[in-house]
Amino acid sequence: MLTGAGRAGGLGGIERIRVAFRAVIRVTGGQFTAIESPIDVTFKVDLIKDARLRLPRYTTPGPVTDHSDSKGYEVTTGIGPDLMQCSRTAAMEMIDLLRTRFGYNPIDAYMLTSVCADLRISSIVDQPNWVVSFYFPRIVLE
Repeated sequence: MLTGAGRAGGLGGIERIRVAFRAVIRVTGGQFTAIESPIDVTFKVDLIKDARLRLPRYTTPGPVTDHSDSKGYEVTTGIGPDLMQCSRTAAMEMIDLLRTRFGYNPIDAYMLTSVCADLRISSIVDQPNWVVSFYFPRIVLE
């Protein structure tokens, strides 16, 4: 939840903006589903006049996650013509895997997947079917 934007100062076409976030705990059906942490973010924006981009673009200076993937991942999938249903299926299959193979109760498995798993679109070439994969880092299971 964005709670405010701070200083913005121009530096020859480069803007520095400080944004603060507040901790949020989501409750769905009486259960905690996600926990976000307080964080201060500073980022640099290069303003390109008249770029006329159709959608935002960005570059990351390194990995997009800080998961320690040295132990690999447990991965479940959802396959079908509806992207959202594929996403739900992949997530539910991961909850089931954590329950049956690793002994987690469904609520704990749901909470774990909501905070430390990554949902990815793996394939779009088999039209009309999507393949969505749900990556859960194995290091969490140790």
